[in-house]
Amino acid sequence: MSAKSDVINHLNLAKSLVDQGIEMISSGSKDRDVIQVAREAQRIIQKTNKLILEYHIKVCLRKLLKPGNTKEICREIETVYKYSQIP
Repeated sequence: MSAKSDVINHLNLAKSLVDQGIEMISSGSKDRDVIQVAREAQRIIQKTNKLILEYHIKVCLRKLLKPGNTKEICREIETVYKYSQIP
């Protein structure tokens, strides 16, 4: 499976979990059950972020690896790191 399809599959799973959580709230499910579903959605999204980051490092950053390109590589790593952090 490609990185793109892995990311799409993970995001679709997270989306279905969010939809499930919304339905659970609407139907009056117990809060702890909704929290479990929300945590699972968060876990899937974190895993998705890691997949995207791995792909970016393996593919995009390798394209930048050229002599004299150090500043651009460092800037890209800093940007990717910043966006990969969960607030």
